[in-house]
Amino acid sequence: GMLSDVHLNTQNSYYSDSFTDFDSALKFFNSSEVNVAFTCTCGDITEHGTESELAKYQEIVRANPSTPVYTTTGNHDATDSGINEALWKQYTGYGLTYEVSKTLPNGKTDHYLFLGMSVWNFAEAYTSANLMWLKSRLEAYKNERCFVITHLFFPDGAGNLLGIYPEGNWLRGVQLNALKDLRERYVNSIWFSGHSHWAFDSQFVDPTPGKTNYDKNIDDKDGTFATMVHIPACSTPRVLVGSGNNRSEGYIVHVYETCIILEGYEFVQGETFAYATYIIQR
Repeated sequence: GMLSDVHLNTQNSYYSDSFTDFDSALKFFNSSEVNVAFTCTCGDITEHGTESELAKYQEIVRANPSTPVYTTTGNHDATDSGINEALWKQYTGYGLTYEVSKTLPNGKTDHYLFLGMSVWNFAEAYTSANLMWLKSRLEAYKNERCFVITHLFFPDGAGNLLGIYPEGNWLRGVQLNALKDLRERYVNSIWFSGHSHWAFDSQFVDPTPGKTNYDKNIDDKDGTFATMVHIPACSTPRVLVGSGNNRSEGYIVHVYETCIILEGYEFVQGETFAYATYIIQR
């Protein structure tokens, strides 16, 4: 299971359905219909990074104990003054960087690399040590398949529909260039991110009159870069027209020895989207 931008909120009603959305997604992933091996989230599991919101995250995860839930930090978890790593680890069970390895039936191993934000600063979102950690892991596994789970999207890749997400509200500067270098060097990797909240259909349809099928849910620069996958918001996806308050979206990720199949899903209505279904040959 793959989610992002849960925004558990204990202070106001903007994400009033966030508790239900997160719980429903985990229940669906753990159902006999799907039966995922584990779930990943791409950050912003909280709205304000408070202990009460982290405790709510832990409560919902513990109420759905069938399979593990791995998460990373987003800007809302980190806040302006930085992340309380001890508190984060207490309630999620994980640090800002860590890896989870899974062995396939053919004996090969896939590596899931979690890169968390340290502070709400889009020019210095990650520590230098954590960026070096990611680089060292990708180099160590350069002949194996890697999944990078992080929060911020590449502004020229999946997640930034027509460049209309608010200017500058994304990774930039030296750190952006460093991650772009990794994206180009390690084409065996698949990068999952959220942050912009765009719903599947808003990423798929070009709003320009006379144009359709503009797709920014997934991008690999014609096979020259690592594959970039955007995850919509679990709570209140961003839509081009109207409101996304009655929607909750994420992916079922089918991992095979020779490919990955992404199946876009809407949890409120219980719908699979054909236009948000992709095959990654990696």
